[in-house]
Amino acid sequence: MATVDYRTPVGIDLRDLALQAGHIGGIYIDNPSGSWLRVTGIERFVPPYCEAWSAPVVPTQTSISVLFVASPSGTPSLNVGGPTLVRLADAPYPDSPGYASGAETYQQPRIAEIQQVGDTINVTETYTATTLIPDTPGEQIIPRKFYCAATGIGNNRIHSNAILRLVNTMGFPGTLILPYITLSPERPSDQVEYEAGKAVAVGIGINVEHQTDVGGGTIFVTVFLQYYRLVNQ
Repeated sequence: MATVDYRTPVGIDLRDLALQAGHIGGIYIDNPSGSWLRVTGIERFVPPYCEAWSAPVVPTQTSISVLFVASPSGTPSLNVGGPTLVRLADAPYPDSPGYASGAETYQQPRIAEIQQVGDTINVTETYTATTLIPDTPGEQIIPRKFYCAATGIGNNRIHSNAILRLVNTMGFPGTLILPYITLSPERPSDQVEYEAGKAVAVGIGINVEHQTDVGGGTIFVTVFLQYYRLVNQ
């Protein structure tokens, strides 16, 4: 049996995985994270804190993806725990639900009320990060909506573009949470909504990264982030 292993940190999807040669006939997963996984192609779900889960891939596939998702019932997943192992094989694995990894005692948080943070930031030519939510060890949120509106430059007009993105602060540039927003004279405000069901660890903070090509000037931009806070039951 030919196999290949892939590993990924919590919350980072594995897309278009393939064997070096041949079709995928089986898949094995160790999932020590707090997130559900969806296996595309066979449309199977792997529960959190589950080891030695496996399934045959029928029909065989040339590639497959493993995605961090909400549970089949819609309960948000948690981006906590250890990295996930995915092993592909050119022959079938047995259909096995695996076994609990020992983390089943983890207390599943519940979703609290919608909260909001906001700020007015100065967007210049220098690539800069502004903190919206500071490092809060152990905290988790689910972003809901990120809104940006340019309040003007010079004579209350926008003369160029402002590019903003919502990230967490694991490294700089940070890890993208929401798609880029570009503000311009034609689009002075915009908003994006977060994919339902994915939680973000606030223990590493949430920033807005921003930059403009205005050429020596500043665009003042008001930003708001609506989010659900997760609290222990």
